Amino acid sequence: MKIRDYSNYHEVTVEEKMLHDSSKIVEMALNGYDSQSALIDGAESRILLKSKFNNVDGMGKYIYGRPDEINRGSVVLTSEESWLVVTLPENYRTYKKAMIYLCNNEFSLAGKDEKILLGYNKLKEPQYKIIKGESTSHPCYISVSAPSFTDGKPINVPDSDLSITMPYKVHSDLEEGKIHEFYGQNYQFVGIDRTKVINEKGILIIYAKRMVNS
Repeated sequence: MKIRDYSNYHEVTVEEKMLHDSSKIVEMALNGYDSQSALIDGAESRILLKSKFNNVDGMGKYIYGRPDEINRGSVVLTSEESWLVVTLPENYRTYKKAMIYLCNNEFSLAGKDEKILLGYNKLKEPQYKIIKGESTSHPCYISVSAPSFTDGKPINVPDSDLSITMPYKVHSDLEEGKIHEFYGQNYQFVGIDRTKVINEKGILIIYAKRMVNS
């Protein structure tokens, strides 16, 4: 029996019909009972969050959203929490799926100072006023780079080296050798992984070693 070709019916191809129907299903899901409102990189959107298989502590989940809204390095703000997209999203044409981590800290970057010329003194030397730039805070995910237990006893976060995952930024504070404070302790950046950055989008993974007071 010959199957008829309906590809030109109403001038719509089978692929276009499937894509249209799939888009409608995705939009229904993103506006359904399990969905929620969120800000993705500051823009309002609708998303689905699903638990990751065998994720015990709940710090990692899967996000489902529209294809043009989710990128690795995107910050997702829900009503209660901040999340960071850490994997390259899987693109299914009508939606994207990616892994996200629950941000458990913030990384502050110093603002850029502005120098304003006020005039000149009697020696014709320029006189400036320095306006301090405002610092900006960026959600990040911090994990311990050491085993969770030592001699059968839990270790404290300040006693361990840290791994800091944050959105990709270019800043003088984000360089090896810089010292920053986390959890009341000073840490020195000993390595920065930029391999998960493509076309200026992605994440930085910073390895920080706790500084021991001598």
